[in-house]
Amino acid sequence: MAYRGLQNPEKAKLHLAEQGPVGVRVADPLMDRLAELVQSARVYLIRGKQALEAGRYEEAAAEFRKAIAANPQSVPAHVNLGATLTQLGDLKGAAEEFEKTLVIDPNNTNAHYNLAFLLANEKNHERAIVHLKAVLAINPNDLGAGFLLVQQLSKLGRCSEAMEWQQKLIEAGYKNIPCPPR
Repeated sequence: MAYRGLQNPEKAKLHLAEQGPVGVRVADPLMDRLAELVQSARVYLIRGKQALEAGRYEEAAAEFRKAIAANPQSVPAHVNLGATLTQLGDLKGAAEEFEKTLVIDPNNTNAHYNLAFLLANEKNHERAIVHLKAVLAINPNDLGAGFLLVQQLSKLGRCSEAMEWQQKLIEAGYKNIPCPPR
């Protein structure tokens, strides 16, 4: 079929005749090179997302790393690698990927939120708050970030600030989150 695309119908007919009724694959130089041509950051990213969705985390991480090698500025590749590394339990590696994302795109709310979540789990509440406030500066309606921010502020005993954010959550339909006493 590739020969037909090259305006060489005689060669195409010859190859089709060689295939015969059992469907034996005939050598086709253009088709043989096609697999090499589709090795791009986008292809690796798609493969990585498919593996991630299927729970094949090692495979997903490998594909996202290939995407980054092909395009080091790929924000989706860094964010997805960070998410995959989180699933694999490599929290340090995940945080590094989210930080790399923020170097490329300082306004990436996914990277800010995911990094904040990791920091919160490490009890690094101050740094988590910085990233959560960055999310809310970009998207004031991100209730998940607002909820986590209230929790982080409360854990540090910053009750008046937590109550301001808590009020926004209450107005959005979340239940009251009590600030623990000092």
